[in-house]
Amino acid sequence: MSTLTATVTPDALTGALVVDIDGELSPATAPIVRNTLVQCFAECPSAIVVDLNRTQADQHSALTVFPSVQEYSPQAAYVALMICAGGGPLIGRLGASALGRYLMVYNTCADALASVGAGPVGREQRQQRLRPTPHAPAAARHFIADTCRCWDLGHVQSTAELIGSELVSNGVRHAGTDLDLTLSRRGRYLHIGVRDTHRAALPRKVDRRPDSEGGRGLHLIEAYASSWGTSVSGSGKIVWANLAADTAA
Repeated sequence: MSTLTATVTPDALTGALVVDIDGELSPATAPIVRNTLVQCFAECPSAIVVDLNRTQADQHSALTVFPSVQEYSPQAAYVALMICAGGGPLIGRLGASALGRYLMVYNTCADALASVGAGPVGREQRQQRLRPTPHAPAAARHFIADTCRCWDLGHVQSTAELIGSELVSNGVRHAGTDLDLTLSRRGRYLHIGVRDTHRAALPRKVDRRPDSEGGRGLHLIEAYASSWGTSVSGSGKIVWANLAADTAA
């Protein structure tokens, strides 16, 4: 029976997600790749870079998982899907087949990430480091308000401030490390991410009692954000939310 693993690693410099696929890509394992890529698209990264250097694919049909996910993911209009297969057996097959017309194929992940770094997404990104103190949520709201004014996003400013301050509050309460608050434009979305260095403190919703003082943060984020989630890396985690920014709140 064929086996395959897909490991996702955020690239801090470009905001891309690097997906390392190790094993045999076949009709039986393609759903693993599909589900991983769908989750990656939902995070609205600057790009998705797929490393196929440790991937085998004896059946050409299994490779159609990449254009298929790209076609049916609503975020694909502004999230680039980049395939890296240099040094592996798939680069020639991808380039010579019809798939090469639908996919961005690179020799190395470094080449793909360099292309991401040269794109416009990185120029519409702002970041602020916050100390894990009671003043951090207020500082986050001020930073978000200033960014929304700069980017003409006044119609979503109050909602963005609410989501950002809740993400930061959760980071202060549960992680207790320095926090990196990042705002970036991702197509029609405003992406709000908070990075900390505490991998163990993963956010989770809890059922609230009517008399409960806490536990509302993730419920508010879920109510107002288009999507939200957590990306775990070797240096910690990012809790993120996407806010639709193309219509008035």
